[in-house]
Amino acid sequence: MTPLLSVDYDLRLSETNTAPGGKPFSFDLGFRMPPEVVVRPLARVSVEVSWDGGATWTALDARACLKKKSCTVELKNQRSGSASFRVSAADTAGRAVTQTVIDAYAVD
Repeated sequence: MTPLLSVDYDLRLSETNTAPGGKPFSFDLGFRMPPEVVVRPLARVSVEVSWDGGATWTALDARACLKKKSCTVELKNQRSGSASFRVSAADTAGRAVTQTVIDAYAVD
């Protein structure tokens, strides 16, 4: 059985789960394994954002994620709508995850 590589999101949102539209926005990503599993370095990470419910995707810079177990990803919010994310990662042991979150937060 292969242990589960998981993704943690730390989105700095308002009390109503929104972020300012048309402005720079950053969020933290963490990559975790169960406590009893030996952690291996990440070999591949990609982070994408969609502003149309997942119909099209734009790659975000996630290079910093390869160097540690967590990183900050930056983007510029659209003026309105909602952000969706697709995150893929694999470690050097071949354990991988791809996670899509549609409508992660709204912008206002």
